[in-house]
Amino acid sequence: MIQGVGNNLVISSSNFSVNASGDVSMSGFITAAGGTIGGFAIGSTTLTATNFSIDTSGKSISLGSGDNIFIADADDGIQLGDATFADAPFSVTPAGVLKAESARLGGTTGWVVGSNKLTSNSNNIALDANAGDIIVGTGS
Repeated sequence: MIQGVGNNLVISSSNFSVNASGDVSMSGFITAAGGTIGGFAIGSTTLTATNFSIDTSGKSISLGSGDNIFIADADDGIQLGDATFADAPFSVTPAGVLKAESARLGGTTGWVVGSNKLTSNSNNIALDANAGDIIVGTGS
């Protein structure tokens, strides 16, 4: 039904209405192959905004850009620090393979993981992959 209320036009049906203030109420589906909503650009399979995208065909969510990025991809896994999965300093594949160029395990009293060395936080135990050394005691 379409009716005039004062200088306003009111539209309503069983599943859709627009009141005189411009508020929309509806039930059912919204379909759009383009446009914007809440600051997001609508694409045929994407919602994008500055440094943010959801891609249903690529099965991914991306936050950030360049080396300050987080990507969750259903095929590759999750990654931080680089837009290319293989170059990211932190990544986890869907199979659970973890790559971290550095890490701290167990907090301040635990272990420090470097690219080729695992060292206790107190520096009294170390495994050095480059030198092939196991160091126990001081002087790692």
